Amino acid sequence: MNNFDHFYQDFNKVNPELIHMAGHSHHYWPDITKDAILEAYNDARTMVDLKWNKIFGEVIPETQKLISDILEFSRPSDIAFAPNTHELLCRVLSVFPNNKKKRILTTTHEFHSARRQFKRLVEEDDYEIDFVEADQLIDKLKQNDYDLIYTSHVFFDSGLVLKDEIISEMISLKKNALFLLDGYHSFCALPWSLKPYENDLFFLSGSYKYAQAGEGLCFMTMPKDCDLRPMNTGWFASFETLESSSDEIGYSESGMRFTGATRDFTPHYRFNYIWNLFKAQKIDINLIHQYVQKLQSQFIQGINSKHLVTYDLSVIGHFLTFKTSSLEQSKALYDELLSLNILTDFRGCSLRFGFGMHLNEKKISLLVEKLQNIAFFS
Repeated sequence: MNNFDHFYQDFNKVNPELIHMAGHSHHYWPDITKDAILEAYNDARTMVDLKWNKIFGEVIPETQKLISDILEFSRPSDIAFAPNTHELLCRVLSVFPNNKKKRILTTTHEFHSARRQFKRLVEEDDYEIDFVEADQLIDKLKQNDYDLIYTSHVFFDSGLVLKDEIISEMISLKKNALFLLDGYHSFCALPWSLKPYENDLFFLSGSYKYAQAGEGLCFMTMPKDCDLRPMNTGWFASFETLESSSDEIGYSESGMRFTGATRDFTPHYRFNYIWNLFKAQKIDINLIHQYVQKLQSQFIQGINSKHLVTYDLSVIGHFLTFKTSSLEQSKALYDELLSLNILTDFRGCSLRFGFGMHLNEKKISLLVEKLQNIAFFS
């Protein structure tokens, strides 16, 4: 299988000694993103305010189509965008009346932003939130009715994947609950089809990690025939009626109903350039996944650590997690690795190694060689 590191010459030239193992956090950007940024600049320079015609008429639909092709989502126009997934989560939360008791089911393994938001809501009288282990989701849904369910597809602290049969059973049990599936660690990493679930849940993700287009572009797919009216709403939510003088608060029939207001659209250009390039090169998620798993296998074969969460690549995403005894040990290992030009990251007692297309077998061999001198990994 060919390497893909030739797409990342700029990042690699600037960081020749670095073994970048934080691909689950910040991927290297492909070199082609420079051209994308320049096109965004040129459009702003030449079209000025008329650039919005191109952005809404060409750039956004192209992003929607590319995302839909990756996920096998059949309604590209039902994709909403925001600078981050937190904004989209808050917009969905705002569909519930203020004077109604809201009950939410989520896990103890959600990323900081969602976890922080839910813990803050618990402080209010009109929210009741159940934080459970992932293997308790089904039992909780059998026992209780909820207004909203929020869980990750791949959990950020372990890399473990929520199985398809669990997602299907949750849908069968959710009744009228809104179901949000956070796919930030699966999108553009795992070969996975949203199609069987597209009418029953909201799928959230973004481009900062495996999509490789940097920050500022997150999205959410909308269930079919969704007519929810978020209170947290901006002028983009009814963009097509902008010139109307009516005082009625209308909403787009498309995913635009969950959008906000003016933002930077340069990330769309970057995303479109990258995934059109990969499409032209016949590089799909299956091929990327096979490549990453080859590197993960090489890494696993070179270490013998009891601290690895799992050696089974069929149940995890594109990063491997080592469990430490404490936050202090995680930090000490991170610092020791960084002193060896190995960039990882840690969250609590989880030390994470992310694998991406910018890596090759030579880098992994060098990584393994360096780790063999650290007792924790041997």
